[in-house]
Amino acid sequence: MDLDARGRLDALLYYAKVFLLDMAFYTWEPVPKTQVLEVQKDLNIMDNSWIGQFSSERPACRPDNRTCDSPAWKSILNHIETTFAEYRGGQEGTAM
Repeated sequence: MDLDARGRLDALLYYAKVFLLDMAFYTWEPVPKTQVLEVQKDLNIMDNSWIGQFSSERPACRPDNRTCDSPAWKSILNHIETTFAEYRGGQEGTAM
């Protein structure tokens, strides 16, 4: 796959966000620790078995009934927001 400069930049920005999201999840230290299991359980509900299969296409979207309003979700979302703001330099208009 060959991308032009814009496509390469878009790919870099996309994967930078993926890596930041991963880092935010693994640096999250909720109290109580059971909140990690709650968020992981909610995330694992999605069927990702199609990923990595060359002949597979993304399945049709199904309704997502998660509300993400529990204390565990509020904690992780706050941590993600803080982590992203820190790596963006705390201001708008940066590369990220």
